[in-house]
Amino acid sequence: MAARIVEPLATLRPVYQPGLDVGLAADLLGAPFGLVLVEVVVRGGQGPFSIALYVNGDPVGVDGGIDHDEGTGRLRCILDAAPGPQPLALTARVVDARGRWGGAALVLPAGPVGVR
Repeated sequence: MAARIVEPLATLRPVYQPGLDVGLAADLLGAPFGLVLVEVVVRGGQGPFSIALYVNGDPVGVDGGIDHDEGTGRLRCILDAAPGPQPLALTARVVDARGRWGGAALVLPAGPVGVR
């Protein structure tokens, strides 16, 4: 059996697979209604995409979104979760077909007291 020459670890080049670029936007649809329009957009990666949305850390079902296209990584939905006296934290997590992932988060400021 012939001897193999092995390169030192310092000379090996790591395989770099960057994460996904995820955009997250939210807009209040009128304070008395308590509705928030949420849009998630994924740039890069390979579909289909798995998109998960969280409100204050709790998962939200988005299967029936206004515009939910797993192939392009785009989601638009309306949530009944407008900020009240406390701020509202929104988080989006996305995984593509190759297992790469990315995420985005934003905080909607607290609204007037008495408004959900």
